[in-house]
Amino acid sequence: MRIWNKVAALVAALNVGCGGGGGTPAGPSQPTDQSRASFTLDGAGYNSELRTLSNTGGNLIFCRQETPGPNTIWVRLAQSGAANGENSPHIDIDLCNFAGTSTYTTLHSTTGGRTCSQGASFGIWWHDGAREFASQPGVSDSCTVSVTRSASTIDGTFTCDDIPSHTGTAERLNVRSGSFSCTF
Repeated sequence: MRIWNKVAALVAALNVGCGGGGGTPAGPSQPTDQSRASFTLDGAGYNSELRTLSNTGGNLIFCRQETPGPNTIWVRLAQSGAANGENSPHIDIDLCNFAGTSTYTTLHSTTGGRTCSQGASFGIWWHDGAREFASQPGVSDSCTVSVTRSASTIDGTFTCDDIPSHTGTAERLNVRSGSFSCTF
């Protein structure tokens, strides 16, 4: 009888641990990607417009090893995850010759697409439909990106003033108080 009581107690404990009888047991919880970003757009028709994004909120924030160039990290902060963020308003930041925790103050040329031939450098793009702005050396000289790399994330802050239109208009854009944290 003692063995039977122990078996019954064990079955009861297992039943409680699986959420009670009759239901489907819960599987292991999936990790949630806590990547997030915020920045303020000013100029070019944006009036100190604050954008706050998070992957848990349906946006797309990522840091990816990318080509061209050695050790290029591509940071994307997009309004939507559809089409890899390409069809929604988004910021792209390229960190060329990424070596971990660092501050980038040298802009690389963004004409002709992505290029990382200028050593440890960066570029910032803002895309909003047909409107595109891209940082340029000698024009957007008050730009910086500071990043801290941990075992699983890259955290950064950024600012860039006087970003010219990449489509030939005379408009200029300022991106201020930018920050991001993304799983890497």
